[in-house]
Amino acid sequence: MENQQWQKIDGTRQVELYPWVRKPDVGSSNSYVLSTAEQLAVIDPGGSPDQTEGLVSVLRVRLQERRRPVFLYLTHCHFDHAIEAIRSGIWREFPGLKIVVHEAGAAALSTGDRTITQAGILGIDFPSALPDSSRLASPGRGMSCETGSPPLLAVVPLGAGDSLEVYATPGHSPDGLCFRVGEVLFAGDLLAAVTPLVAGAAGWSHPDLIASLKTVVQLLEGGRIRVCGPGHGNLLHGETIPKVFQKTLSEAALLTRIELVNPERVRFVTGYAQQLFEELAALFTLIHSRIERVARRMDEFEEYSAARQIRQILDSDQVTQLLLEFRNFQAGLHRGQLIEVQVAQKAIQVVPRIRRLLENDQLQRVIDRSLLRFTCALLTDFMQAAKGIRLEEERQQHNLNGLVAALVAELSRRPGAPASLEDIPDDPAGFCEFLIASIAHVPIFKDVALRYDRADEGVRVRLVMPRFQDCLKRFLEDLVDWGAKAITLKVERETAKARLAIDAEFTRPVFEVGEHRLHTYHRQFPSSGVQMDVHFLPTTLNFQLSFDSNGLSPGS
Repeated sequence: MENQQWQKIDGTRQVELYPWVRKPDVGSSNSYVLSTAEQLAVIDPGGSPDQTEGLVSVLRVRLQERRRPVFLYLTHCHFDHAIEAIRSGIWREFPGLKIVVHEAGAAALSTGDRTITQAGILGIDFPSALPDSSRLASPGRGMSCETGSPPLLAVVPLGAGDSLEVYATPGHSPDGLCFRVGEVLFAGDLLAAVTPLVAGAAGWSHPDLIASLKTVVQLLEGGRIRVCGPGHGNLLHGETIPKVFQKTLSEAALLTRIELVNPERVRFVTGYAQQLFEELAALFTLIHSRIERVARRMDEFEEYSAARQIRQILDSDQVTQLLLEFRNFQAGLHRGQLIEVQVAQKAIQVVPRIRRLLENDQLQRVIDRSLLRFTCALLTDFMQAAKGIRLEEERQQHNLNGLVAALVAELSRRPGAPASLEDIPDDPAGFCEFLIASIAHVPIFKDVALRYDRADEGVRVRLVMPRFQDCLKRFLEDLVDWGAKAITLKVERETAKARLAIDAEFTRPVFEVGEHRLHTYHRQFPSSGVQMDVHFLPTTLNFQLSFDSNGLSPGS
């Protein structure tokens, strides 16, 4: 089906649909206009005055053709779906206008409940005056289906033998409804109910959401649904519909213990997002420079085809565009044009898209796998925090002496080390890959005194690997980038704790480094099972990484 065009709904005699699908945002939902034999209907008038003007213009044209009553059907009472039905006086031009809403939603709308309507998250008031409405009974009081079939709440006659079926689908909101007309299902926000900062909001219910998603899956198994109109996002068609609902059901099953969404949590996620995108800007600048460095050297070796392929490994323009999209939202927040939840939701939209760009296996040809894993971990951790999920990875026993020694040896390796003839492939393709691997190694520590003092005995600790090693390697590289000229690592052991002391010496005052640069590591080290403390000396940064070694003997 096409957006903002009248189209007949298959499976009906006379019902036509005019979808009003908008770019997803927190301010307003999609709307759907129905033209039937006995009424004109708008499903979810939304939250935008401009959208309301457009919808009313569509209705006016149809009413000029034939006068009919106008109904507003609400899939639920959240402000982005319902506030224009209450706030806008333009609807008064339609005599006898009826708002059809679940009784739980009617109660929230009539009192201007800022919690259930989610208006409180946006910091806006919700009008407490409900126009004339038709309230649907809760499940069990309406029309029932046969035993074992989805819970049909009511059937609304539309004339000419057509009807609108109403299904109770709470979970996203206690008053959640889905509407079916012919082969089209209007799903409200069921698909959005697993989205971070949506899941866990006031009125959200995990058991109800699972049951409602199963209701829709059961409807889809019965066939005859070819189009799905979600509350946000594009229309779904054909075989895509059951796949999307099954995927959403699988995601919902994981949300058994999540943090509740409230203004404090929105503020936390917004701050986290702004910090993350500062980190991503630096990381992708580094990644792009390393890709370009390898490509430029391959050009110098007249390996032009390989250089061209390397430059195409990562769509840097797309990365830049995504980072700028968030930066513009951040600027809008600072100017007072946007609010925190909009910035947080923008990050939630952008981060998975950035993550997918890093899934190209070819990146490992030119970028250190540890750096790629570290970047992906930052993205994954943000999404988990935004979802309100606390997942702790299993910690396993490791020899801290061995881990640090291996990392120091790797970082101390110099490029261009002599290779035997047997190490150099003699076929063109193999030689090209050998050349790329050699060039891709960046000698970050070639001008840095890197020292390691190991403990006298084995030190066993519990760690999340390779997360810890990736984080430590990136941390040491950052210290060099900040200007450290000498770095000393020393493993120490106490009764129940083990420590890794790191002294980074600078030729300038360390206050110029800035505490803000350490935020990433104050967040990332604990997720690998390590606590980090820092002490500022005039020209030295001293870090103490503390590990859990309780109950582990040196030889265990």
